[in-house]
Amino acid sequence: LIPQKKMITKRYCKLAYFCRRFLIILAFFRNCTRSKMTLLTSQLMKLRQDASSNMEIDVRKRVSVLYTPEEAAKLSLSVILELGQSGLAFLSEIDDKIVGYADDLFTPGAVVLERSMLKPDDHKILTDKIRIFLIHLSPHYLIRAGQKCLEWLLARYNVAEVQYADLLFSMMPYHSTNLWTKVSCQIKFQGSWRWLKNYKHEAVHRDVIVKELSINIQLLSEFLNIFELAAVNEANPIVLFGISISNLLATKPKENILAVLVQSIMKGFQSDKVALRAHAITSIASLTIQTTSSALLDESLAKKLLKIALKEECPLNLQAFNAVSLVAHCSETERLPSKFFTRAMQLIATGSMLPKITKNSAKVFLHLLNQATPLALEGDESALATVEYILYQQSALVDISTALEIVVASSSETKGDILALFRRSCNADLLPRIMEVLKIEDTSKLPAEVLIQHPEKKVREKALAK
Repeated sequence: LIPQKKMITKRYCKLAYFCRRFLIILAFFRNCTRSKMTLLTSQLMKLRQDASSNMEIDVRKRVSVLYTPEEAAKLSLSVILELGQSGLAFLSEIDDKIVGYADDLFTPGAVVLERSMLKPDDHKILTDKIRIFLIHLSPHYLIRAGQKCLEWLLARYNVAEVQYADLLFSMMPYHSTNLWTKVSCQIKFQGSWRWLKNYKHEAVHRDVIVKELSINIQLLSEFLNIFELAAVNEANPIVLFGISISNLLATKPKENILAVLVQSIMKGFQSDKVALRAHAITSIASLTIQTTSSALLDESLAKKLLKIALKEECPLNLQAFNAVSLVAHCSETERLPSKFFTRAMQLIATGSMLPKITKNSAKVFLHLLNQATPLALEGDESALATVEYILYQQSALVDISTALEIVVASSSETKGDILALFRRSCNADLLPRIMEVLKIEDTSKLPAEVLIQHPEKKVREKALAK
């Protein structure tokens, strides 16, 4: 029995040994796991702090439109969510574009969402959603319901810190209101928005915005991108504000600003959205009248613009005529499409909206006069009306000598009538040339108002008698 007891004791000792080793190993792995979890937790906390510091969020204050920053910081997100949901419900009844966001940006699950911890792709998706919602919310900023929705975006998604450019662009039509002042004074401006630091506690005049857009390419490009997104709704205040701003930007633009505007104009002409086309034609019409840039457009760009402006499905109205005039003035192109001259003569013949001869449109009118004169001699009524209109302007910007030589070299029966039109232009420099023609021309074919200038006294007296 004694050897058997010794064997059992030996086995128990081995078993106890292995149990102790197992417990030691288990404790080791448990400590490792705890240390790893502690390390991971500390890293996540550090990332969160870094993200918060990058957004410059002060936990003691919060950007707000309904409360003071200190009061807003004391409110729980659940309370603000209820405010936002009530405002969204009201807006959904009057605006179909707001419907659907109740299940997206305004869900209860958003209360625990940490925007700073999202993956880059998820963060971009959220940013795009908020940008579109801010555009849809823009028409309602001045009513309580719209401000409730904005309060939720400011509190939960840190829009004033992360997307203050989109926020300010959507609020730009209200630049002279207290709402703009209240929001802008709480934002820490950076980059292309530093200029607003001088207007933190006052409304910004429209001229200030125009001046900054006219020198800040990045700001202008971002604004035009927001404008294109808002163009889905022609009545959106951003659209109306953008069209008026584009007209003012056309006042003596610099070459780099002109390049950005022309790019936007091309997109507008190609778009099927009414707002973008309106923006394009009004912008280019304003540029035609006011631009004094001596820079020449690239020839290929000029051809593209001409092709877009003269689309068959787009009627040639006054704005489109001015668009072609600007392209011709700002480029080296000497040949304009023949279909332009035909449609331009029809536009002038109808007399509904007549373009004026300016420094920028003189080149087009010169080509138009030279093209219309031979057709007028053949009896084309639209061409005759065009020649008469151009000569009636009595503009020194258009050299009519080439057209006069076309008339002189003609043997048409209407030659005398056309000469009478040139006589009415009262161009003193061309009177000697007209006198030379009268000496060799058959007086029976000339009207009395032309014969009044005849060098022979008898012919002048007969003309006066008529």
